Parts: sequence; C-alpha cells; structure tokens
Amino acid sequence: GTDRSGVGKVLDLGCGYGPLGLALKATGRNRTVHMVDRDALAFGYARQNAELNGLAGVETYGSLGYDDVASQDFDLIVSNIPGKAGESAVSHLLLDAAGHLRQGGLVAVVVVAPLAPKVARILDDDSGIDVTVRDATSSYSVFHYSFLSSAPRSGPGNGLSRGVYRRGRMSFIAGGVDCT
Repeated sequence: GTDRSGVGKVLDLGCGYGPLGLALKATGRNRTVHMVDRDALAFGYARQNAELNGLAGVETYGSLGYDDVASQDFDLIVSNIPGKAGESAVSHLLLDAAGHLRQGGLVAVVVVAPLAPKVARILDDDSGIDVTVRDATSSYSVFHYSFLSSAPRSGPGNGLSRGVYRRGRMSFIAGGVDCT
C-alpha cells in the first residue's frame, strides 16, 4: 500500500478492545487516534489497553457508526467491519467515511471472507471511489480506498435516524400480548 508515515489523525471505527487503533498509535506516537465503538465495554477496554501500553493521545468514546464521531478531518479511517452487519450498515460504514476524511484521506477496512463480495460491490458501484488495495486470504479481505471528492455520501440525519441499522421487523405473541 501507500506509505502512511505522514498520517497524523486516525479514526478506528468499531474499535473493539483496540488492536488496530493502538497499533497505529504505537507506530506513530505523534498521531492523534480516535477509537469509537457502539459497545461501552469495548471502548472501555480500548481505553484501558491504551493506558496499559503507555499510549497517550488516544481518545476513546461511544459512537454508533459515525453518529457521534467528534471530528471530520481524519487522515486515515480504519475498521474491522462486523461480519454480521446488514447491507445498509456495511454501506454506511464504507461510504459515510467521506464526510469524516480530510481531502486525500484514506480508508482501510478488513472484512471476513463472506462479506468481501458485498464490500467489493458497494465500492465498485460508486464511481467516486478509488480502490487502491484489494487483498485477500481464505479468511479475510482488505480494502484501501479514497474518495475523489469530499462530498458526504449520506442523507440528512445520523445513521440511526436514517434506519441504517434497522434489520427486518419481527412480530410475535408473548403471554397473549401482540408484540408487533
């Protein structure tokens, strides 16, 4: 891939306990790294792991996708996209990065093999995206890409209000109560 030594500001989206963001911080001590996850336990572990490894300049906080990300001028956005994410959530995680990157910024994602064709299709269907790295093993695929313009790709509101994370509706009866 491209030399990322000049990367000053990183977003680790869906950081979990922090392996991606903390590795990027450890290899670039002057970097500012934002690590976000929808799970408070996850970003709590990421914060603790940053402290245990003596990595200052790491901001960890909660965000559902990009909904509460505290900045919009990242040089690099990284994510290990959840394998069980639905199509609209995957599209949101891939495409809404445009509104949070500085001009010329890069997105690098890793996905489990079954998700790779969906990711490839979403990226290939958008003529405003330049995919620079596509690599795969039998288990995982990696994509690096950038946007040809910084125009946001999403509609108004956040991902939650736009229904990005809504899965199919379910109805059932429990104890004689209709739960539709």
